[in-house]
Amino acid sequence: MSARQYHTGHIRNEIIDWINFDDDDPYLAKTPKSLRGINHPATRRLILPQRYVDCMFLAKLENGKVRIEATDWPAFLYDPAKADLDDVEQGLFTGDLLLHVFFAIFFGKSSALTGKFRKNSVADRNGMRKVTGRNIAYAAVQARFGISIAEKWDALDGHFNYADFYTEIVDFFEDYPDDKSVVDLLEWWNEYVPCFFYLITNSFDYSQTGLWAQKWM
Repeated sequence: MSARQYHTGHIRNEIIDWINFDDDDPYLAKTPKSLRGINHPATRRLILPQRYVDCMFLAKLENGKVRIEATDWPAFLYDPAKADLDDVEQGLFTGDLLLHVFFAIFFGKSSALTGKFRKNSVADRNGMRKVTGRNIAYAAVQARFGISIAEKWDALDGHFNYADFYTEIVDFFEDYPDDKSVVDLLEWWNEYVPCFFYLITNSFDYSQTGLWAQKWM
């Protein structure tokens, strides 16, 4: 089993526990996966492109008049408190669900909500010492598949191409690595994930550190 298959299998069920539901959202069971995507309001809010949040777009999507492609950043990539429809980069790659999935992949499922990890995590085994755009892109792909209706992994989800999605995110970080917005974003991630600098310890509780406490506590 590949690493991608392993992570896909674990995240597809656990991701439901990491979604922020509104009070009036109907219950969403972990199975079948066909209930996700645009079929449930909570996953619909996350999987639709950030700039298309109105019901008219949803109607056009269901009628096949528009389509979602890899260049359409899904809303889960954004922190809704910072997102700005007039600025596609505002709040990008700081969304709650993206962060939960990132921690689950690199530090174990329990870290997604608790802020704790132990040695022998993926990050530890691979000697990771900083967050890169490729790490974020991988987590984004897993998150997007997790909230989709697809039961089995496929590089294509309708017109949405996961390989292109991954590449688009990597290019965002690597095409202009010295751009201030890119530098600031990676600095934010590497401040937000201080446990990268404590991998030699047996256990580190980063729920007690600044950015984690500000966002989750």
